[in-house]
Amino acid sequence: MDALDKIVSYYAFSVIGIIFLCTISLPIGLIALITYLIAGLSFKWLEVRNKKQSFIRQQQQASLVGAVLEYIRGISVIKAFNITGERAVKLTDAIDSTCKNAIQYEAQSMIPTIVYKTCFCLGSFGITLFSSFMAYKGELEVASAIMAIVFTFSMFVPAQMFASISSQLRVMEAGLNRYENLRSTEPIKDGTKPFPEKENIQFEDVSFSYKDSTVIENISFLSKPKTITALVGPSGGGKTTIANLIARFWDVDSGTISIDGIDVRDIKYDDLLQNISFVFQDVYLFNDTIRNNISFGTPGASYESIIEAAKKAKCHDFIMSLPNGYDTVLQESGGGLSGGERQRISIARAILKNAPIVIFDEATASIDPDNESDIQLAIDSLIKDRTLIMIAHRLTTIQNADNILVIDDKHIIESGRHEELINLKGKYYDLWSRRQKASGWKI
Repeated sequence: MDALDKIVSYYAFSVIGIIFLCTISLPIGLIALITYLIAGLSFKWLEVRNKKQSFIRQQQQASLVGAVLEYIRGISVIKAFNITGERAVKLTDAIDSTCKNAIQYEAQSMIPTIVYKTCFCLGSFGITLFSSFMAYKGELEVASAIMAIVFTFSMFVPAQMFASISSQLRVMEAGLNRYENLRSTEPIKDGTKPFPEKENIQFEDVSFSYKDSTVIENISFLSKPKTITALVGPSGGGKTTIANLIARFWDVDSGTISIDGIDVRDIKYDDLLQNISFVFQDVYLFNDTIRNNISFGTPGASYESIIEAAKKAKCHDFIMSLPNGYDTVLQESGGGLSGGERQRISIARAILKNAPIVIFDEATASIDPDNESDIQLAIDSLIKDRTLIMIAHRLTTIQNADNILVIDDKHIIESGRHEELINLKGKYYDLWSRRQKASGWKI
């Protein structure tokens, strides 16, 4: 608003000023008009340079912010590997680059700015000289000449300051362009149908790519209600992508994902998410009370229901041992709690939501054995009478799954129950054998 005020004032005062000077003396008014026209050409030159440099400046600022955040977030890893100096060099390079860009930005606009301001200096000098000459010859009253000179300076001095607003406007414009690019991204279209009564999840020839990188190709399978479908396979095979596509975090490139015969794209998005619970491998807890973290997906849940969900998730006891119990405020990301404790709170959140479909990204992959037993009991409470899509890293956790899908190289290469896949002597058998050897290894 400050810049807008100056712009409006500049144009309004310029027009009014020229008209006023013309009423005193037409030649003086014409000198002021010519001054503005020449200054306008130099201002256009300044605008062109600032527009180009402002885009570069915004990109540089984004790079600097990214470098600073990366350094801060990774400081523990950086220190642990004793490479503080190397990472500091990267941050310093980003700062130096921003500094050089800022200097270049000022240097590029320096000459046009000087030319712009010089136009008004010469205009003021011309009007002063001409007014004095006319007063000397008696063609203009001395009082009018003095008025014209004083008014010229009061009109031109603010106009000179307008050059600095150009830089501000161009940076603002570059920022708004970045915002408009983000805003112009098409949102996922919402469906109109309610969530179906049955949870038959079916993939039919589904393919999906991140930009130009194909992640899954021609995936087809059926997950029946109240059954466990496990996704296994090497890292990067597309397991997490399959799970995320069910919740429409993205839309498929081709094929269809349906629930009880209804394409997920046709289901109301709020209804879809309301009926799906996620338990992620990397748990995020908010800087809030444990009570609010558990009820995060179920606003308005009663205190009793929160406690019941916590008991089922095997986290009630350790919560009550904290100073303020359920009203204990957690640090950001759940700092202060162990990995197993954070995971159990996450499971309590999913139990409280009570959604018919649970998507479970293997939560026991990096948990110690003591916590694993509690988490397994919590999982049993969570998946009871639910349709479960489970991404598994520890194959021992999915031996009783109703259907195991082996994902590799963008495709489902094997499917069936544990015993059937073992008898196939294929990829699953190979993964199982490796896991068995790893579990028997000891020092």
